[in-house]
Amino acid sequence: MWRRFYHVTHEVNVASIIENGLDPDRSRGKIKAVWLADSKRLIWAISHVALKQFCVPSRLWVCLVHVDPRELQRFRWDGIYLLKRTIEIYEVYPAEEILNRGPIRLVSKRN
Repeated sequence: MWRRFYHVTHEVNVASIIENGLDPDRSRGKIKAVWLADSKRLIWAISHVALKQFCVPSRLWVCLVHVDPRELQRFRWDGIYLLKRTIEIYEVYPAEEILNRGPIRLVSKRN
């Protein structure tokens, strides 16, 4: 069983990630892990990385990965996870594509 998770990175890292996957040893944070967000936290993750790396969101890319949720370590915030192994990406696209989609609306199935 796998689910979709997202990793946000600066554009200079994209070629290496495509070639080598997401490697926890390349993490620049205190915790050496691949940081992942679920779909509910993706907008927050884009903003967070932009602030941490002092760049505009147009310089960021989103990597889509498929991971078994049982492998993930939860972080202190809902929707943010850690993975301490290298993982290949499934797809990569500019963060602006996400931001330009606009707000997400949940549709109720009630009659």
